[in-house]
Amino acid sequence: MPTGPEPPPVLFINGLHRSGTTLTAAAVTEATGGVTTTAGYLAQHIPSLADFLAAAPASGATRGVDRLAVTPDTAEEYGFLLRRFTGHNSLYADPAGVGVLRQAIRELGAPGTTVVLKNPFDLGHEKRLLTDFPQARILLIRRRLGDVQGSTRQALARILRTPSGYTQALGADGIRPGRLARILSPGPVGRLLRALINGWMYVRVLRLIRGVRGLPPDRIALVCYDELRADATAGAAWAAHLLDREALADAFTRRAFAQRGPAYSGSRLARWLDRRWERAWAAARDAQIRAGVLPVPPPAGASGGTGMISGGQRSAGPATPPESRVSGPAPER
Repeated sequence: MPTGPEPPPVLFINGLHRSGTTLTAAAVTEATGGVTTTAGYLAQHIPSLADFLAAAPASGATRGVDRLAVTPDTAEEYGFLLRRFTGHNSLYADPAGVGVLRQAIRELGAPGTTVVLKNPFDLGHEKRLLTDFPQARILLIRRRLGDVQGSTRQALARILRTPSGYTQALGADGIRPGRLARILSPGPVGRLLRALINGWMYVRVLRLIRGVRGLPPDRIALVCYDELRADATAGAAWAAHLLDREALADAFTRRAFAQRGPAYSGSRLARWLDRRWERAWAAARDAQIRAGVLPVPPPAGASGGTGMISGGQRSAGPATPPESRVSGPAPER
């Protein structure tokens, strides 16, 4: 019985909002020669976004949440496609979600062309993703929680201060000026709303910390945004079993903003979770090394740390990664 064409390979980029998923997805797409869900692709299904792109000034509009210019080629979350057809941003919030995403994968990629997908709402669903998409691999990215929280506050304030209309065109109904003003307000209502947002994030991180050890080591890569920013070649080596580390490092470096924002200390709970997350990443990376997924173990005393010092300060550089089985030793920079 004919089974149809082989589905294209899929590489999910899973991480929290404001943890570098957009930058990483764009860099991975370039490094693999693949395709991803872009603003232009989403506009084929979201009329309000098509109108926004058609009316955008020649000088370009930004995403609103950051300085990234919006073009039809801008990498974007597949969650907005899910919202258009199911009413939810998360893949598993509606039974029809998996079918919607499978159809998008067929539309995006020819056999042999890697389809790169990112949607922070699906962080924590890695086991289900690998089951429902047998051709998929997942690149998990982590970033210090204090910096995620600080970047989130900056993004919301930026939308409130200089709205571009892009988020509304995507269908992000939750990002409205009145709601943003309440979240950012210094009073008790604002503090409560921020605590609820942080609590939801903490629960998802805990779920990931507990679940990462049960994921197949050859189908996941564990990278750190701060490692990539400190030394892209070294940071990319932790994904060398999924794609060419030199190509990823070059694409990441060229796309990253040269200027970095300030480091945020984060709450005691955030720093405690960071330490647990760091240990979980180190243990999972060590398991990959023992399984032969990552070919050359780092030297003693550098067993897969995140390049951060406990207590929330960034260190001078990332831990020593394994050498890439694809590209060989990193050249001097």
